[in-house]
Amino acid sequence: MPIARLGILAPASFANRLSLRVGPSRAKAVLFDTQLLTAQRAERLGLVTTLVADHAIDAALAELLAAWGAVSAASLRAAKAAVDLGLRPVAEPARRAPMGLASDPEEFSRRVSSFLHHTP
Repeated sequence: MPIARLGILAPASFANRLSLRVGPSRAKAVLFDTQLLTAQRAERLGLVTTLVADHAIDAALAELLAAWGAVSAASLRAAKAAVDLGLRPVAEPARRAPMGLASDPEEFSRRVSSFLHHTP
């Protein structure tokens, strides 16, 4: 969603998570962009690991679940915990930051209307 175009204010926790995944420069590019983020671009940025055609979703999901089912649950939990622990010093301050406004009250209605009606 083109949040800057709509006047949506990105909370620190969201911007931080995005920065951790794609880097600060790319995070800013995504947050400043006025266009919808396509699946292909999301994959190039590293936000999506796999693209699947609509007709192949069920088969791809079954394949993924089967692969995960063959892995030790304890190993998966430990890997997730280890990654989260390493990111905690960077992620935690943003999680504790006050939320603030979600949108600019002076611009939001006009910008959403413009977006929905495709006017500049």
